[in-house]
Amino acid sequence: MTQKLRPDDQRLSWQGAISFNDTADWRMPWRIPFDQISLYPPDALRERAAVTAGQRPASRIRKYPVDYVLKP
Repeated sequence: MTQKLRPDDQRLSWQGAISFNDTADWRMPWRIPFDQISLYPPDALRERAAVTAGQRPASRIRKYPVDYVLKP
């Protein structure tokens, strides 16, 4: 049985993410509060905060094996 999970599914956690920029189709994890991005200096800091290095999705599903398909 194949089941697709949306990025905002409650069974997923995003370790290392501080906040998210969500749309109907995708979720972008950020390392700073996205809703307060204007408070942070532009350029290098914002670019680095947008990079998802050090963040990973984790699931709370134990009954079935899970294959992740992540799109860049």
